Amino acid sequence: MLKEKDGAAEIQSLVSGGPADKSGGLHVGDLITGVGQGLDGEVMPTEGLKLDRIVQMIRGEENTTVRLKVQPADDPTAFRELKIVRAKVEIKDTLAKAELIEMNKPDAPPVRIGWIELESFYADMENMNRKGAVSATAHVRSLLERLQKEKISGLVLDLRGNGGGSLEEAIRLTGLFMKSGPVVQQRDNRNRVEARFSRNSEPVYSGPLVVVTDRASASASEICAAALQDYGRAVIVGDKATFGKGTVQTILGVADHMPLFSARDRAGSLKVTIQKFYRIAGGSTQREGVKADVVLPSRYDAMEVGESFLKEPLPYDTIKEMTYDMAPTNPLPLTDLRSRSSERIGKNPEFSYVADYVQRTQDLIKKNSMTLNENVRLKEDAESEARVNTQKEERKGRIAEANKGGDPYKVFPLTLDTVGEVTLKTDAEAKAAEKDKPKLSASLDDEEDDATSKEETFPHGIEPVKAETLEIVRDLISLTPDPAKGTAKTN
Repeated sequence: MLKEKDGAAEIQSLVSGGPADKSGGLHVGDLITGVGQGLDGEVMPTEGLKLDRIVQMIRGEENTTVRLKVQPADDPTAFRELKIVRAKVEIKDTLAKAELIEMNKPDAPPVRIGWIELESFYADMENMNRKGAVSATAHVRSLLERLQKEKISGLVLDLRGNGGGSLEEAIRLTGLFMKSGPVVQQRDNRNRVEARFSRNSEPVYSGPLVVVTDRASASASEICAAALQDYGRAVIVGDKATFGKGTVQTILGVADHMPLFSARDRAGSLKVTIQKFYRIAGGSTQREGVKADVVLPSRYDAMEVGESFLKEPLPYDTIKEMTYDMAPTNPLPLTDLRSRSSERIGKNPEFSYVADYVQRTQDLIKKNSMTLNENVRLKEDAESEARVNTQKEERKGRIAEANKGGDPYKVFPLTLDTVGEVTLKTDAEAKAAEKDKPKLSASLDDEEDDATSKEETFPHGIEPVKAETLEIVRDLISLTPDPAKGTAKTN
C-alpha cells in the first residue's frame, strides 16, 4: 500500500506473504525514490511522478525483477537498493493465520499461548450469508477452536497494520469473545444514531485476551479493539493510539445527478463522508483512535501517521454512552500489567534502540536541513552503519545467552490449510518442508550468506513487541482470578 509523500511513494503497509513482504528489506514509512527494471536496468527517479505511474513501474510480469531505490524510514540520510522478483500475491497469504507458542522458563511450568494475526476484516460482500463464503470471522473461529483444543492459557489477537474492511465482520468477530451486546454506534449528519449489535449468545473464547495494535490499525480494527476495551474484555497493547479513522464513506456516481441527455461516460464518482463511528462508551474513534492500556515504545512515535495528520480531518466528539453489561473479566489488572511491563522495557536494549531511533528522527525533522558536503554525508552513513552493526552484535550475544538454558519458545504455525491436521508441525519442521521452493526476493548484497542473514533476525520471528506482548499475556494469565468468582457489572 503506497501513498504520495514529498515527490516519492511512501509505504503504508505490506501485504503479508507477498514478494515485497518476503524481501525483508521494506518497512512501513520507507520512501521509494526510484524504480529500475531487471537486474541492471537504469533506476528511474520517481520525483514528480503521480502515484499511479509509480505503481505501473513497480508492477510487471510474474518472475521478472524490479529494483527499488529506497530511503529508509529509520535513517532518512541513507539510501539502499533492493531487488524483488515479481510474483502473484495469493489471497490465502492475506487470510487469518495463527501460531501456538509455548513459552518455557527454567523456573516456571510451560505456558501455551495462541497468537492470531488478522490483516483485514475481509468478506465476500456478495455472498456473505451463503455457507462457505470467505469470512474473516469464520476463519478466526476455525483457528480459535483448534488453538483451544491445544489447551492454550491465553490468546493474542494481532491487529497491527490492519487497515479495516467489512464493518459487519468486525462486529461478528468481536462477538467471538463476548456475549451478545452493542459493539459500535453510527451517527449521520442529521444526528440520527444507530447501534450495531453482536448476536452471539455465548463467546467462543472466554479466557485471558490481549489485542495488540499500532498506528496503522484503522477503521474496523479500531471498532473491534474499542468494543473489547470498553467491555473490559481485553487488554489493548501496543502504540500509544491507533490510526483514528472514525468515519464512514460512500461512493456517489456523478452521472446519476446529471441531466438526462448529458454525456456521462466520463462523469466519474465522488467519495463522500456520510457518518461517524462512536464507541459504546460514547467517544468517537475519529482522530483519537483507541488508546493502548499498556503502551510499548514504537518507531511510529517519530512518524506523522494517523488521521490527525491528514488535511482537514473531522474532529473528535462524543455522543451518549450506551447501557451494556461489562464482561466477567472486568476489571482487568491494568495497573499491575503496566508496572511489570515498564520494568521489563526499561531493561530491554531493543526498546532502547527504538527510543534512540525516535529521538534521532525527531532531531532530523526539527533540524529540517541536510548537508551537501560529501565527506560529512559519508561520515554520517558510516556512523549509521556502525550503529546498526553494533546493535546486531549485541542482539546476537543476548540471543545466545537466552538460549543457554534451552530455547525459550516452541512455535507451531497454524494456517487454514493445516488447522485440521492431527499433529501440528513446529516452525523448524515447516521451514524444512519449504526449503526447496524458489526464493521470491533478495537483497542486492548477494554476497552475504544465509548464516549472516539468520543472525540479523529474531528467533522464530518473535521481535521485541511480540516478545513483550507474550510476557504481558503470561502476566495476565497469572493475575486472572477463577472466572467462577468473577462478577459482571453494568455500565
